[in-house]
Amino acid sequence: MEFIKKHALISPEDKVLLAVSGGVDSMVLMYLFHRAGFDVGVAHCNFSLRAAESDADEALVSNTAALLRIPFFSKSFDTKAYAEEHGVSIQMAARDLRYAWFQTLAASQGYTLIATAHHLEDSFETVVHNLTRGTSVSGLRGIKPRNEMVIRPMLDFTKDEIEQCARQNNISWREDASNQEVYYKRNFIRHQVTPLLKQLNPDLLNTFRDTAKRNTEVEAFFLAGMEQLRQTAFRKHETFLYLPKSKVSGPYVLEHLLKPFGFNYSQCEEMFRAFNEHSGRQFLSKTHRLTVDREELVIDLRELAEFEEQLISAEEGDELKIGEVTYELKQSCGPLEKNSFKEANALLDMEKLQFPLKIRSWREGDQFQPLGMSGKKKLSDFMIDRKIPVNLKRHIRVVESAGEIVWVVGLRIDDRFKVTPKTKTIFSLIRKEGHV
Repeated sequence: MEFIKKHALISPEDKVLLAVSGGVDSMVLMYLFHRAGFDVGVAHCNFSLRAAESDADEALVSNTAALLRIPFFSKSFDTKAYAEEHGVSIQMAARDLRYAWFQTLAASQGYTLIATAHHLEDSFETVVHNLTRGTSVSGLRGIKPRNEMVIRPMLDFTKDEIEQCARQNNISWREDASNQEVYYKRNFIRHQVTPLLKQLNPDLLNTFRDTAKRNTEVEAFFLAGMEQLRQTAFRKHETFLYLPKSKVSGPYVLEHLLKPFGFNYSQCEEMFRAFNEHSGRQFLSKTHRLTVDREELVIDLRELAEFEEQLISAEEGDELKIGEVTYELKQSCGPLEKNSFKEANALLDMEKLQFPLKIRSWREGDQFQPLGMSGKKKLSDFMIDRKIPVNLKRHIRVVESAGEIVWVVGLRIDDRFKVTPKTKTIFSLIRKEGHV
């Protein structure tokens, strides 16, 4: 409870969906939430990877939830087929499938938070993994206690502490044999790397806990400084933005300043090297052009095709192009596909819509009720809050139903048209993979 209070993870009105696999971590998570009296439900994924063992995991979670009188939800997946179809590892496939289902389930059942049983070792392993791939200060602070609606209330516990809690309270759990397979990267770190590091420092995890806290402060300080610099560094003239070279101390700072314009770190390294070359070198993102001038970087919008108003029918299976992005139009009465619940997509209650919908450019005076807000907000103010660059605002599109904005394309839906537990049919515009 102290960790939950410290990070303000749960409010009294929240309903929490617990991700419970049957392992010791998640079974203790279920026990602790039940004992604390939170309003919870249990979600279990059967990935169909271990035959009867997977079914036994589900049976344990189901029976325990029934004994505790906690609502139980389960779903089976063909994880291997998904991994082959999408060209990803089994672990990544399982992650994609479970989080997509958790989001869909939470939306349909009225849960406001999703709790996972990540613990201190998980956070440590994440940092080690990040170090092997290359990372910044953000990759050194470990797993965040909260990421949007996903909370991780057990991050301060070690594995040993969790197992001790399970034994003291007679909590049953099941072991997954695949957790011992070292060809999985995380398991390799857990079974091969961490024991060696503990020989150097037996108090490794407590040391890491303190280090992660420091790095979290450093990250927050850096991001606050970057935001302050971003507010003062740029100069605007007509549709051009100017960034003095003197404001940029290195490519990492430059990357943060140029994130809203779509430039990546490799490009920023090249730009920084070009500071001492002849002026005029240009770099392109998908939306912007940057020119390295004598004293400044000059940023302008790339030429984009003119946009004409469009109508959207209720026909399922159609495709629709908005600007440079292609969307699939879908109707659904059940769980949606992976990654559907994000701002790039629109998931709407079909019964609240009047077709045909209209897509148009935004206009001064436009208002809507952003998802999660109780009142309307000017779209111009919303774009300021989202830090939409001035020279990109004229390319913002909205979707209307009977004169009411239901979606600011790619940014936010209107709260009045969101999917709720009472929704019978979901009308969705899903961005196709590979489109920006």
